[in-house]
Amino acid sequence: EAEFHALNGHALKDAACARSLPGSLEYTKELRCALECFARCIELCADGTVRDNVRSVAHTGQGLVFLLMQRFDDAKSAFEESLAIRRRMQDEFGCATVLSNLGIALMRLADLGRAEVCLSQAMEVFKQFEHVAGMAQILNDLAGVHIYRLILAKKRGENSLVAREEMQAHGLLLQSLELATHHGLAIKVQQAKRNLQRL
Repeated sequence: EAEFHALNGHALKDAACARSLPGSLEYTKELRCALECFARCIELCADGTVRDNVRSVAHTGQGLVFLLMQRFDDAKSAFEESLAIRRRMQDEFGCATVLSNLGIALMRLADLGRAEVCLSQAMEVFKQFEHVAGMAQILNDLAGVHIYRLILAKKRGENSLVAREEMQAHGLLLQSLELATHHGLAIKVQQAKRNLQRL
């Protein structure tokens, strides 16, 4: 596991570095390095000597890098692998964390029904654990599902559906903003405000 943790740390460092360099050649290079490290981490897991929670971390990290690379099908597969492990472990909070990421991947693939189910399931667990940051994020992401539906409804000229989806998204974002503001979650506040501007 020592090699795994060293590689995992290196992968996370590369991914963090990439996020600070959006759109540049270095961004692509750092993401590829992160992906290679996570792939090696997963190889190390194959012999069965690495603990399940560690294997789940590797698949989740891989999925997050795939999201940054806009490889959404690959991200979905990675998160599904991680989720299967967490479910075998009966790790409810771990499942919620992965479900929140899986919801994003599904949303990017326009599988909005499944995205909403995953995010709603994650929300129930975060409420149970009183995990405020998770709750604020899920409210914001659920609003994102409705914004996607709003955009599709606009393209089809379905004005009544546009109004309904806009109202749903607006309500969720206000909840996210209120929660994040009350608990001093500056990044979540910015996310909610940014999405409110899209409406």
